[in-house]
Amino acid sequence: FFPALRYDFVQNPYLYYGLYIPVLMVIPAYILMWKHRTLWTFAAAWYVVAIIFLMAGYKISMVDKQLYYIVPLLMLSWAMIADRLWNRGPMGRIIVSTTILFTLWSALQLWIIRIDRAPLVLP
Repeated sequence: FFPALRYDFVQNPYLYYGLYIPVLMVIPAYILMWKHRTLWTFAAAWYVVAIIFLMAGYKISMVDKQLYYIVPLLMLSWAMIADRLWNRGPMGRIIVSTTILFTLWSALQLWIIRIDRAPLVLP
């Protein structure tokens, strides 16, 4: 989530709430998975199904269930990249730590935006 890009106000389905950037993070992880053919095939099939339903979700109301389906694959991909960076030394650890802190900050910002926009309903 980059506040300068204003995902929270622009109704662009490919960038809404920063989804585009994590989905692209899968590409370097697939390169790392190439040595493990079974894992690569499993992840590729998972990702293709997720992308198909992600695209279908723009036309059919699926209440973002397809996003919950893709999150474990995104986390597995990030873990592979983060592990490789972490083992490269102090600079890699700084990159991983900064990314984790940035993700935490982004999540807090989006949470505040959702609370701010939610209507107050009193009985």
